[in-house]
Amino acid sequence: MKEHSLLAGLVVSTIALSAANASASNAAQVFGMSSSSAGVTYDNASGAYPVINQILCVGGQTVNGYSYSATAWTELAQDSTGGLELYGALPNGYTPTVGDAIQATGTYSPYHQVPELGTLTSLTLLSQGNVGAPAQLATISQVNVATLPQSVAGQWLQLDDVTISAGAAGDSTITAGETFGTANLTLTITDGSDNSMTFYYNPKNYSLANQDLFGKAILTGQAVDMQGIASVYPTGTVPEFIGMQFTPDPTPTPEPTTWGLCGVGGALTLLLRLRRKA
Repeated sequence: MKEHSLLAGLVVSTIALSAANASASNAAQVFGMSSSSAGVTYDNASGAYPVINQILCVGGQTVNGYSYSATAWTELAQDSTGGLELYGALPNGYTPTVGDAIQATGTYSPYHQVPELGTLTSLTLLSQGNVGAPAQLATISQVNVATLPQSVAGQWLQLDDVTISAGAAGDSTITAGETFGTANLTLTITDGSDNSMTFYYNPKNYSLANQDLFGKAILTGQAVDMQGIASVYPTGTVPEFIGMQFTPDPTPTPEPTTWGLCGVGGALTLLLRLRRKA
């Protein structure tokens, strides 16, 4: 991690904070806390600092005529033990970018089984230019579960060779030549083994979805590699994959049978999650 040697004094201060505040934790320790726990500091004082992998929504931004509230900032950060979403208005006047190592304080408030640190009271830059974690290769059968394990929840995932189709009865339909717009869509993705699950396109909550896919064709009947996260909505009932960055796969390969924890390296694209706005 770049500039790590410059952080020695800050690390000492952070460790002292951890001793005084039982809530100061890395991602894995935060997962074990009760929902709505306030004053949680996410910094992993062991040295493997959280690095921002993706800026999901830029608060106050207007994209394709759709405006996002000033409190809509959403980022994904990950350390060596797991990942968390950071949600809320930005404190301290600091604007995060991908590759920033950070320290964050807020309220632990899982949302649809996505681990989240919300109502941020502090977001501090420690260093820049770090390499974030790449997507973790998964299959629909591993993601389509009612209770997300820690190895899936809050992780940036990739599903290979899936096809997009209209959703179930009452969900969105797709017409020939239809493109992504500013309306939310509820669709279905299916892999080569006929495993299917719900798939959301949610530009009303995430400015990056709007920015990256607006006006592009909704590919159907063609295998794509898709990146995103897993969620469960309503909680405990309907697993969903929320991902909008995908590329056509002209030479589909078999779905992987196993997948490991994400490592360091690679460029990240877009991460989406169904949130508070319908």
